[in-house]
Amino acid sequence: MNKLLRTTSIFVLCALLGGAALANVKSKKIHFNDDVTVGGTLVKKGDYKVSYDSETKELTISNGKQVVVKTKASLDEAKLKGSSFYDPLYNTKRENGTLLLTRVNVGGAFAVIGGDGGATNTSTAQ
Repeated sequence: MNKLLRTTSIFVLCALLGGAALANVKSKKIHFNDDVTVGGTLVKKGDYKVSYDSETKELTISNGKQVVVKTKASLDEAKLKGSSFYDPLYNTKRENGTLLLTRVNVGGAFAVIGGDGGATNTSTAQ
């Protein structure tokens, strides 16, 4: 009985600590209608998972298990205007004929790429 109680306690403790470790990562599935450039890396149109880690201040765009691009970003947690149905999932701007991703909704907040907060456009394609 003592062994069962100890095992259960360890399991519960690991579950609580594991949940706390993941609490600072926001993510959302996004469909890009056009090819976009993120920090110099071309991301083809299609479905992706975008994640923002507030601890490392990095935005990761992945296609399945493969990381397409990882870049520095800042998080804008200002309340979204209106209904979330009408809020954009991402914003872009055209610069020198290239469509640049400027911010993306990562689940209730926007990750701003190359904006304020010391974010840069350095990225890692993997």
